[in-house]
Amino acid sequence: MPGQYSKAHKPENLRGPGDARPSALQIIKYEGLEGKMTVVRWLPPGGKVFLTARDLKKGKVACKPSLEPARVELLKIDNNSLDSARAPAKALRGKSDKLNVIVNNAGIMAAPEGETADESESQFGTNHLAHFLFFCLVKDIMIASSIPQYQSRVVNVSSSGSKGLHSLALNPGGIWTGLQKFIPEETMKQWKARPNVENFLKSHEQGAATSVLAAVGNVYEGKGRLYLEDCDIAGATVDGDAGYTAHAFDEEKEKRLWKDSLSMVGLPEE
Repeated sequence: MPGQYSKAHKPENLRGPGDARPSALQIIKYEGLEGKMTVVRWLPPGGKVFLTARDLKKGKVACKPSLEPARVELLKIDNNSLDSARAPAKALRGKSDKLNVIVNNAGIMAAPEGETADESESQFGTNHLAHFLFFCLVKDIMIASSIPQYQSRVVNVSSSGSKGLHSLALNPGGIWTGLQKFIPEETMKQWKARPNVENFLKSHEQGAATSVLAAVGNVYEGKGRLYLEDCDIAGATVDGDAGYTAHAFDEEKEKRLWKDSLSMVGLPEE
């Protein structure tokens, strides 16, 4: 069943960045949270937000309008190293005994062949293992922070898924960001030359909308193992374009990946 944001995302209604597709702040308004949240516009009174950055100097410049001591803080995490995931997890635990939402957003694509500092394939290590380790090191806090009215959530931002702890995965949509830094110039020219590509693209604010909806949306309360696109639940792909492929929900392989990941990051089996 299409959600309330479906109409704006229909192909015939796409007009490019800034069109009728909702932004992250509009999601907050539509979810009835406007006026209840402050600072970064979705932080409730008494709450905290920990932002992360690979480069703290650049992070402080980018996040300066939102930073507020003991309320909105910046932690360094470089997903190229498992130690860099351990350090902020330890720092967070020293600053707060509550954690309700993690949004795993950092990633790379089409990077030159290489390895992380821990000798994992660079894209697998950066996009999965570092996030996985950080989550494992704070999972107990998330479970303890979960309440019936708002159960803790882990939101995994991808690309074109127990007690009170649920996971959602999503595709934020097409956005020109630093993610494309490894794409060859000729390939970028071809992408930008595609018919109507500008209509398909989103602004940064619109690109954040699905992530924010996954984090605070009432419709997903108590639900997990879902894949979202364009501010709505996406089904299995039909044409290979939108939706998820069958292997995304393979329970046997999910269990194997979890077990192997624990071994790779040096944690005991559960």
